Amino acid sequence: MGASDQLENSIITRLIDGNSYLMSPDATYYASLHTADPGDTGTNELPATNGYVRKSYTTSGGWNAASGGSTSNNGSITFAAASGGDWATATHFGLWNNAAGTSANFIVSGALTSSVTCTDGDAVQFLGGTPGALVITVT
Repeated sequence: MGASDQLENSIITRLIDGNSYLMSPDATYYASLHTADPGDTGTNELPATNGYVRKSYTTSGGWNAASGGSTSNNGSITFAAASGGDWATATHFGLWNNAAGTSANFIVSGALTSSVTCTDGDAVQFLGGTPGALVITVT
């Protein structure tokens, strides 16, 4: 799992001095696709072309209960279909607290089990379940 600097700092602050989280949980998060490891800041996101935008989902029932340091998506996450051309091949996913813009904070990332290429007219879907297709593990 690649945790953002903001998430790391929020956890440390909470553990060390007992202050409330610097980041409040949001009701909606946004999944992103990346062409390489997003690092701490969410770099390498697919370009916003050919219909690619981050996919929103609600946190209520969206993720399985954490167990053994891992969680995965409970509900399916389906991105809009590519339109006007193919998307770049994705190898990682990320989670954000906003769709885009300067108010969007990168939260966490993970590697995809296998790379995903979305061709014109097709949609990318990550099936939910126990476990779901997107797995976040703290090591």
